[in-house]
Amino acid sequence: MKMRKGDRQYYLNKEGDTFRLVKRVKTFSKSATLGKTKATVKTVADIIFREEEFGSIDFTQDGLREGDKEIISIMLKNIKRDENGN
Repeated sequence: MKMRKGDRQYYLNKEGDTFRLVKRVKTFSKSATLGKTKATVKTVADIIFREEEFGSIDFTQDGLREGDKEIISIMLKNIKRDENGN
């Protein structure tokens, strides 16, 4: 599942009983684009967790922000809803 919010992209995939979350951010950087000033997308978070561990994820570290918690929670609910066929 993919969700965009402004310059941020969230990817959440379920693999068995674990989830993989990748957060990517659009950035303008000469060092990231080999001396050219243009936009590129940088991966700022890549974590694997189980659904019961979601509450213990620290959203102040590893490229995550407190506002990401709500977005990822919505994505988890959508994945569960799709699994149940609703």
